[in-house]
Amino acid sequence: RGVRSATAGPLLGLAVVYVFFALVGPPSFATGRTLETVARQTTIVGVAALGMTLVIVAGGIDLSAGSVVALSTVVVAALLEAGRSALLAAIAGVAAGAACGLLNGVLVTRLRVVPFIVTLGTLLLVRGAAKGLAHEQKIDAPLTWLVELLAALRPERRWLLVPAGVWLLVA
Repeated sequence: RGVRSATAGPLLGLAVVYVFFALVGPPSFATGRTLETVARQTTIVGVAALGMTLVIVAGGIDLSAGSVVALSTVVVAALLEAGRSALLAAIAGVAAGAACGLLNGVLVTRLRVVPFIVTLGTLLLVRGAAKGLAHEQKIDAPLTWLVELLAALRPERRWLLVPAGVWLLVA
């Protein structure tokens, strides 16, 4: 039946904003490289949005999602910086996010606390844990295959158009 207007609306809005800035911005803006950068930088938010969509469709709310993403990425970056393997770092990042979800779930289902209150509290708790783990500093993770998932494409890999992590989000 084709793409519905409600589905195409955000994509159309993004296209209008891109065209606007391509017209008024410097010539270097209207390039494929800029589109690649936009795709790379929105992938993590896109993955989180997919999860939040499920929560919202189910009639719930989770205010802590952004903080959980922050904690998960800090765990991954800290382990990579400490010399651990990329696979272990990825598993630990997923485990940190799952532990936060378990905490929220137990507080909501077993203690019957309102999800808004639980996730508002865990938003602050988890964000504080992320900041504490990172010592309130940016962590520069060494280059691994994990970092390469969203790194800028090298010239010999330009045929992919966008990094593999973006393709994973699309899939």
